[in-house]
Amino acid sequence: MDHLLAKYRPLVISLAGKFHIDGGDREDLIQEGMWGLFRGIIDFQPDKNASFFTFASLCIRRHIYKAVEADNRQKNSPLAAATQLLTYGELTLFRYRGTCTLDAAATIEQFLPLRADVERLALGCYFAELAEQLSEGDAASPELLPLVLNALYALGQQTAPTGQIKAAFELRLMAMMGFAPRLEDCAVCGREMPEGPCLDLREGLLCCAGCCSGESARSALCQGSLAAMRYVLNCPARRLYAFRLEADALGRMEEACEAFLLAQLDRSFRTLTYYHQIRSE
Repeated sequence: MDHLLAKYRPLVISLAGKFHIDGGDREDLIQEGMWGLFRGIIDFQPDKNASFFTFASLCIRRHIYKAVEADNRQKNSPLAAATQLLTYGELTLFRYRGTCTLDAAATIEQFLPLRADVERLALGCYFAELAEQLSEGDAASPELLPLVLNALYALGQQTAPTGQIKAAFELRLMAMMGFAPRLEDCAVCGREMPEGPCLDLREGLLCCAGCCSGESARSALCQGSLAAMRYVLNCPARRLYAFRLEADALGRMEEACEAFLLAQLDRSFRTLTYYHQIRSE
């Protein structure tokens, strides 16, 4: 462990140097980053197909972010409201020699109804983690931001069943990132309405139950869930959740969309694990 702590300390110093804490110094953030590195060494699982460098970087950033957030949330801090969890706001950053300082923040929307229900709050955190992982750093995301904000609003106002919002968000997000499954017809026989439709999770292809071959992972659909998924991929953004399904069809859609996302990204999400733990209680 000492060898890894020493080896990756320059990475911690580099990441900590990009932030600033009022009343603190750079060493405070370095210590937070080293603690994140320590946790990363302990929690790293080689069988998850992620490199240690990538995992360690995420752990280091997470602890540094928490330190900056804690500083901004001090009592009477004018920045506190706009830097809360799942809050949409306008932030003013000052950049100087590679260091970012939060100068001002204005709250636009806090999605307060989410905070009244732990299941919906956990799902909102999952949406935020997905968006963070799939966004391109500091680059503007004109489509991604509205997708996330509309999903949080729908969750808070309960404009559709929770599982429906989750499935539609996952599928639309994957399509937006270039991972849209091909659902027009059976990839083998060409039928527009496949018999016993199945989604190949790795290839992202639709096929009839009788046309499927090999041992690739598949998720069984029905005509209702297939129609809903086709709708989500092609509907206007403002109408994303404007459909209804019977319980069985919705369950199949939920299962397929989540499994497809996890198969394509080839990783797990702690917020999703926590969400499922809450639902099972």
